[in-house]
Amino acid sequence: MALKNPKQLSKEKSSMRKKTGFVLVTLSFISFFGIIFVLTHNYSFSLPRIEKSNKTKMIENYVRWDSSMNLKQSYNACGSYTAMAFVFVMNNKKLDPKMIEDNIEEKAEGYSVKPWGLNRYLNRQGFKTYIYWFGLRPDKFKIKWIKQKIDLGVPVILMVGSNNRLHYITILGYTKASFFIYDSSLSLDKNSFYIGNNTLSYTRILDWWKNAKRNLFPINIAITM
Repeated sequence: MALKNPKQLSKEKSSMRKKTGFVLVTLSFISFFGIIFVLTHNYSFSLPRIEKSNKTKMIENYVRWDSSMNLKQSYNACGSYTAMAFVFVMNNKKLDPKMIEDNIEEKAEGYSVKPWGLNRYLNRQGFKTYIYWFGLRPDKFKIKWIKQKIDLGVPVILMVGSNNRLHYITILGYTKASFFIYDSSLSLDKNSFYIGNNTLSYTRILDWWKNAKRNLFPINIAITM
């Protein structure tokens, strides 16, 4: 059998590497778009965008609220309390968080509600909500996006985190430098005459949001319409 010269072998190896590279890239694209398809169709994930026709010009704005809704959650039930807050803002309807908890099936260990479980519950209540994934979106984009939702009269649920503990809060309004929030982990109303039960600066909210991680990877999601 005739031996192939080094140049011919080099060309064949190069051709094989190109074919292998093409196959891997193709499989990566298929896998990526397959994951996107599953997330968008099965879990209602969406990508956020700024509406150009809805420019935020207000210095301060907020949604409907009632101080009687500043309830302290029971153990690990922040998901059902944020759902309670969302429904009240949108429908002026007060629901029992325990009833909400019992109607959400998708829970992790410790009874914490998974984002898609919370989103599906809101969908069943008639709200066309989505789980918005922000990826590497800059802070200015996030702030503007939240403010646009508030201007439309829609609250925003954020998954935040600290010390490897995930938590849901509801954004109810904003000022020039801070957000009004409902945080069901608080037993006291820190906002007095303002809506919600706490006010935090944009920076503190963004840092809290970025600290929501799973296996060191930032989660970066919000749930709203």
